[in-house]
Amino acid sequence: MRELSMRFDLRLPAEIRICREADLEQLEWFGAMRGQRSNIRSAFARQCCGHNWMLVADVQGFPVGQLWIDVCKKPGAALLWAFRILPPFQRCGIGRALLASAEQLIRQLEISHAEVGSSPGTRARCGYTSARATAASAAS
Repeated sequence: MRELSMRFDLRLPAEIRICREADLEQLEWFGAMRGQRSNIRSAFARQCCGHNWMLVADVQGFPVGQLWIDVCKKPGAALLWAFRILPPFQRCGIGRALLASAEQLIRQLEISHAEVGSSPGTRARCGYTSARATAASAAS
């Protein structure tokens, strides 16, 4: 039997943007997050009221990453949560881009500091700590 193998670099344009209603079904990631459907829709409803922001990493019209920011849970603070990257797109810089965009939005909202509600491993891989969030938010 013959074998065939060809390696190549795949370059895809990506954009970090605010979640749209059209993204909600796609955020279930082919059924892997179907159990989170009500949380996804609830977070979007909170975004429509200005209580929450849902950032997505869009690659060719599909949200391959997400980071949500709750701006009402704690006065003067933003809680970063639901930080997820689809496995084939992990370790490509998408998480860092989502965090940088979240920091920019937090500064624009004039929120004094941020708390990260993800696992220590996720924070470490991205070089992110709660102290960095506080400093980033305060520096503007």
